[in-house]
Amino acid sequence: MDIQGGLVSNIAWSGPSAPTHPIFPVTKGLTARAIAGRKTINVDDLANDSGYLTAFDNTRAEIIVPVLDIAGDRVIGTIDVESEHSNAFDTTEQEFLGESPTCWQICGPAVIDRAARRPCISKRSALMRPQRV
Repeated sequence: MDIQGGLVSNIAWSGPSAPTHPIFPVTKGLTARAIAGRKTINVDDLANDSGYLTAFDNTRAEIIVPVLDIAGDRVIGTIDVESEHSNAFDTTEQEFLGESPTCWQICGPAVIDRAARRPCISKRSALMRPQRV
């Protein structure tokens, strides 16, 4: 995240193509809410959320977890997981993703695709969008 320049840069993603907005202002989208509030944003139905900044046309649900520095003082990145299914992320996934944000700097996320019940593993180290499930 480029605080000075006010930009979010996607440095890693998976899926058939790059996100529609690989670089965008830190004040835009659901990522802005996660950064400003320093808390997880979980949207079950993006069709009903005007704050969604389209990454993929078929995304229906999204969860964004801010990654804080070691001191917990500032957001240094986010984990952004998107799904083609509405209501894709329940409290279990939210707790798992938000359990230890500093762990993401070391380990990377392991997210379960609830529809297929298989793990999707992806290394992450800074602001990024999206990991498709």
